[in-house]
Amino acid sequence: MSNTEDTSNWQSEMNAPTQTQFAAYEQPAATSGLTPFAPAAVQSLQPVQQRSLIERNPTSAQAVGVVILYLVLASTTGIVLLGIFPVLLSVRAFQRGEQLAPVALIAAALAVTFSLSHI
Repeated sequence: MSNTEDTSNWQSEMNAPTQTQFAAYEQPAATSGLTPFAPAAVQSLQPVQQRSLIERNPTSAQAVGVVILYLVLASTTGIVLLGIFPVLLSVRAFQRGEQLAPVALIAAALAVTFSLSHI
């Protein structure tokens, strides 16, 4: 065998189209008992349950609750608080865009008016 024949064989093998290992892959035979990998099915999203009124407006509910607490405290013990905390909570409710923010503001105004009238 000559040196030129070795070079030509080698060059023809390099220029020949080859298949990669992935291209030659075939599915396993049904007799092997193996099943091809399949990703888990995507579960359909369930609709989110409606949130309650208090869950949608937590800061407004807190403001109204504090006002009620202030009024009960003032009527039972005679201790009157100014009512700044409900005002701050109602401002926070407006900043968060809660639907009941006007109700919280009215309750806070009621607490401040009540406290100023009983000083």
